[in-house]
Amino acid sequence: MTPRSGYTLLEVLVAFAVMAGVLAVLLPGQSAMLRQSGNSTHAILATDYAQSRLDRLGVSDPLAEGRTQETYRQWRIETLVNESMQADGLPKYFVVQIRILDAAQQVLAQMETVKVAER
Repeated sequence: MTPRSGYTLLEVLVAFAVMAGVLAVLLPGQSAMLRQSGNSTHAILATDYAQSRLDRLGVSDPLAEGRTQETYRQWRIETLVNESMQADGLPKYFVVQIRILDAAQQVLAQMETVKVAER
């Protein structure tokens, strides 16, 4: 084999060292992006769940004043329903708040709406 027919051992070692350095710089950034993507997915799912809970209240679930807590997945769902003060002749309405917290007690989603009670 002639001296110019391939790479020397030193050239191969330098190439591996350069590649290892590049990967050492890129991999922590990739892992942070994957972690952030997972957090975003949880927040989107929690927001969707909170919206569906708000839509169900007063339709398929009864609308009653008070505070409830339940768990779904690894989340804690807090629902607060407050009856508002009503003026004469106006229908009764409720202010509904829903908060979804993860296992670390960080808020993933929070929504609030007003629901008119049936007469």
